[in-house]
Amino acid sequence: MKKLSYLIALVSLLGFNLHAQESLLDDFLEDKESKSFFLYQSTMRMFNEQENNADFNKLIKDLEMMRLYLISTQVDKSEFKSLFKKIAKKKYESVIEVDSKDFTVKLYVREKGRKTTYVLGALTTDGAFVADMKGSLNMKYLNALNNQSWLKNIEKVLPNNKTKE
Repeated sequence: MKKLSYLIALVSLLGFNLHAQESLLDDFLEDKESKSFFLYQSTMRMFNEQENNADFNKLIKDLEMMRLYLISTQVDKSEFKSLFKKIAKKKYESVIEVDSKDFTVKLYVREKGRKTTYVLGALTTDGAFVADMKGSLNMKYLNALNNQSWLKNIEKVLPNNKTKE
């Protein structure tokens, strides 16, 4: 009985922590048209069209899942930056921040015990996306993202019928 009460308490705490972060993304996306997808390693590997990009598979080896939002509504750069300021206030640390005239990319991480969560966002002249990831990325292979073929293939691999209204 004692184990059951500990398990219930643990599940409740984990659910609260996940909901707090997801609500930031939900609030950001509230008035935007977007497509959302839950992705697992197998699906992400399908994006990696370069057969010789073994580093991509090493990068995502311990990633459990990703909730990806492709945003079709125009996103203002200041609004995008504001989202990540709020994420930082939730004890996320910046891993990557690139801000140029053509694009902005931000990757934040929060480690809590054995649990690691990431929030990734990209804003380009072609559009924007944000992603919430659970699990670990092997940062040693982060350069695998230089080849963005995996991102360009998203529309080919994912169904296009999940539009947020």
